[in-house]
Amino acid sequence: MAIPMFVGKHILRKDKNYWMSDYRVTYDNHKVFAKPSKTTVRLFTDLKPDVFDLSAVDGYKFCEFCERYVSENNKHCFMCSACTS
Repeated sequence: MAIPMFVGKHILRKDKNYWMSDYRVTYDNHKVFAKPSKTTVRLFTDLKPDVFDLSAVDGYKFCEFCERYVSENNKHCFMCSACTS
């Protein structure tokens, strides 16, 4: 599902199988969501993280600890075991 983060947090609370991808969804025909730096839309899914290969997309890196692609600005936190901004 491609939805804004503020809506997706409710999905994450209800279903622990879902997770939020760091991929920033953009729309050509939307003023605000046309730029990756401005969009709040993310992919929420229950697919395994290795399905999303962002190696060819600028602005993403692979986190060996999380075993998924994350925003290049995120750093892995060993206390919470996640890559956070």
